[in-house]
Amino acid sequence: MFADIDIFATMKKASSLVMVIFCSLQLVAQRDTVFFDADWDTLPASHDASYFRLFEKLDSATQLYYFTDYYISGEKQSISSYKDVKGKRKSGQWQWYHKNGQISQQGTYNKNVRDGDWYEYFDDGSLKSKLKYISNPDPTVEYVELYDSKTRKQTLINGEGIYIIYYENGDTNTVGKVTKKVKTDIWKSYYEDGQLYYVEKYKIGVLQSGKSYDKAGNEYKYEEEEVMPSYVGGESALMQ
Repeated sequence: MFADIDIFATMKKASSLVMVIFCSLQLVAQRDTVFFDADWDTLPASHDASYFRLFEKLDSATQLYYFTDYYISGEKQSISSYKDVKGKRKSGQWQWYHKNGQISQQGTYNKNVRDGDWYEYFDDGSLKSKLKYISNPDPTVEYVELYDSKTRKQTLINGEGIYIIYYENGDTNTVGKVTKKVKTDIWKSYYEDGQLYYVEKYKIGVLQSGKSYDKAGNEYKYEEEEVMPSYVGGESALMQ
């Protein structure tokens, strides 16, 4: 009799274990996996992929869809949130990670554009930069803090100083002067091979002039957008 009870209990435990495994597999299957190459173009399978993405869930409180991206080696790369399940309308808090697990960048999206304070960090957790994005009424950027990636010395302090960022190969990407948290004087940007991309001149955040160069070295001067004159009050006022 006691042997029968033991067999029944064992069978019950085994059945429960099978059910747990089945439910776990169902949950994993519901988390759609998308693979990406190094340029974040989608791939049909994991072959040659650099990243992969899992759909997490719809948060009932925020009504946002959350996704988690991973390096192909398995470490978490970012957590993102969208207004739509297809991942087209960015909204809410975003975070990116270094491979060692430290946060590399974080900030908030509002109606698909960056909004508020955005922070970037070195892989040891120390601050690399702080920018403030203002989405309304006109999208603008305030340059607040910056530490040089090569020397770790602070080149931009409370909106005053030099803003300089680099490509992964160590060459300069963009460099310019900042006054009162906005661009001023001459700003230059370069292609990854070191070739000059553009030169711009600013006066307290306002672009005065500029010119860009293509890969062949051809120069293109910036031109003001032509705006046709219109009558105050619109066409109806003109007719009156």
